Amino acid sequence: MIARITKKGLIPFIILGSFLANSIPSFAEDFSDVQEGASHYVAIKSLKEKGIIKGYDDNTFRSKNKITRAEALKMLVLASGKITEEEIENMPIPEENVFSDVQPDKWHAKYLKAAKDKEIVNGYEDGSFKPEQDINLVEVLKIYFEALGDITYPEPITDFLFEDTPEDAWYIKYTAYAKQNNLIYISSDNKAFPDMAVTRGEVAELLYREMGIREGSFFGKASHYSAGLNDHGEILAAAHKTLPKGTVVGVTNLANGKYIKVKINDRGPYTPGRVLDLSSRAFEALAPLSSGVINVEYKVLEDEIDPNIYTGDPTETN
Repeated sequence: MIARITKKGLIPFIILGSFLANSIPSFAEDFSDVQEGASHYVAIKSLKEKGIIKGYDDNTFRSKNKITRAEALKMLVLASGKITEEEIENMPIPEENVFSDVQPDKWHAKYLKAAKDKEIVNGYEDGSFKPEQDINLVEVLKIYFEALGDITYPEPITDFLFEDTPEDAWYIKYTAYAKQNNLIYISSDNKAFPDMAVTRGEVAELLYREMGIREGSFFGKASHYSAGLNDHGEILAAAHKTLPKGTVVGVTNLANGKYIKVKINDRGPYTPGRVLDLSSRAFEALAPLSSGVINVEYKVLEDEIDPNIYTGDPTETN
């Protein structure tokens, strides 16, 4: 079964494949409503192929739909590995309300009890959890990072502030880590919109990016800027704020999966959230120039740096 029927309709079952590898089928077919070019395309496609997420029984994922607090908690804690499906299945039905508004017979009661017992969630001061309420960005970050438990938050935190995240906010360490690693949307005026309700696609994107940075990937936005960036034959060019000039980087457009290799030969960009300025030719290999800015994943290809294409000292960082 892929979904549970509730009074509100279908509640998707989302599971962690790496912990249930023997029971997860391979997914050759993409979700019918997640097409190439859509937001979060690569993240959703990858997580489905790995067996980390399942959608609804009509083979849709509904990435633009808002996600409730109960749905998000299940998705996040299972993805973290802190709680497994097997653990939940073997748990007895709670003898009393897990929270004041979470009755033992609800589909999410076991997940909330396990998360509460492991001190991942505490609920509200009035003893409720509000499981059917939409969840906002900072609540998602708190649940996931607390579930992971091995996050090293940046110091000083003040180096990673958003315009709309004051220093005294309770969630500041979570948004700082998210900004440090470009795990979330960052507007050009350096805002994160912490109180905005998030979608199923945005949660999938967060999971994909956090998993990616643990495997050496980086994330952010890429723009195109031809001045100062010169392609050399088959070598495409890009600018980065700190990578040594001459570094070869593999870049993937997260909206369509297209991939190229570029050589860093300039500095920039300096707009919040942007990580690469690509030459026009490099950008066109990933998306039409009219796109302006695209979301990308990139990885340093240290074993592919060719000394014949260096422009400057490979130890240079400025």
